[in-house]
Amino acid sequence: MRVETHPTIDLGTRITMDNIPTKDLTTFQLRGARKALGITLKKIAESTGIAVSSLARMESGNVFLFPEHSSVPTVYAVRNYLESQGIRFLQDNGLQLVNPDEKIQIRIVPTH
Repeated sequence: MRVETHPTIDLGTRITMDNIPTKDLTTFQLRGARKALGITLKKIAESTGIAVSSLARMESGNVFLFPEHSSVPTVYAVRNYLESQGIRFLQDNGLQLVNPDEKIQIRIVPTH
């Protein structure tokens, strides 16, 4: 199974909430994806070049909203990394862990 990531954006393009699909991502999904993969903030920081403190701020806040303490490009970079590790982000604050080697899929959706 292939995990799709979002297309790259031209580096000359100003990334805003209006031109990137990451705006639908929530704090719950980011934190849940990392926990589902069993990876640390330090590992994500090493892989993306984003400071651990920035990643920690990204995971704080209202779990049903876009990470209010983070920039769109930062969230976009983390999203792409998590998707490359086997996460699929779903609508309505859900996520799916896809392990193509073992053909295991886990779906996590919070309740209100």
